[in-house]
Amino acid sequence: MCNECGKTGHFAKVCRSKSTCSKSPNISAALLPEHYIASVVGAPACLQSAVVDIEIQGLPARALLDTGASDSYVDSEVAKKLGLECKGQSSSITLASTAFSAKVCEVVNCNISAFKESYSLELGVVDNLCADVILGLDFLKMHRSTTFVTGGPRKPIRVGDQKVCSVAAANVKPPRIFQFLNPKVRPISTTSRRFNAEDSRFITEEINKLLDQGFIEHSKSPRRAQVLVTKYESHKRRMVID
Repeated sequence: MCNECGKTGHFAKVCRSKSTCSKSPNISAALLPEHYIASVVGAPACLQSAVVDIEIQGLPARALLDTGASDSYVDSEVAKKLGLECKGQSSSITLASTAFSAKVCEVVNCNISAFKESYSLELGVVDNLCADVILGLDFLKMHRSTTFVTGGPRKPIRVGDQKVCSVAAANVKPPRIFQFLNPKVRPISTTSRRFNAEDSRFITEEINKLLDQGFIEHSKSPRRAQVLVTKYESHKRRMVID
């Protein structure tokens, strides 16, 4: 949904509508206590059944319980107001739409009170969250179960009593890799590159993993492709093949 006009089908940065915004109503900042640290005064109305009141470092805030988040996060403005000590390097998280990602600036350790219990959590610091804190599966897994009261007319859904989905192996014969090649074509065999000691160790470890998992096997084929090592900005290595 567009955050400018409230219509579905496009994003705000390409919005051409001149109509007034019809965003979901947020909680008014005037209704919050004076010592409320909330930089984001409330999640959209459609998420209110999953929003709870918590205390972070002794001050009240709003948290969204998110079963789709693998980890927990805090809004960067909230972390700044609380003076939380940040640590670690920046990274990124993939959003529900895998074409988009958000930057995790740093990580903070903080104390949270919720549901009459206390927790010590490590939170990723992210800009422009829809709530002061997002509590993901790392938090929810501390409890036996989590119930969201949505008020719908149908019977409750309980995930865990039965299989939600199942995946069956496809009974498909694997294709022969070289079936369409001309028999007169000479096999392509690339020469080896020289790697430094660190990359060589990494390649050996990756190959051993793939062998143990059964994804590759030893071969004496006349065809040969070069293994390469790529590196990301976060210094994470990856073995690829041309």
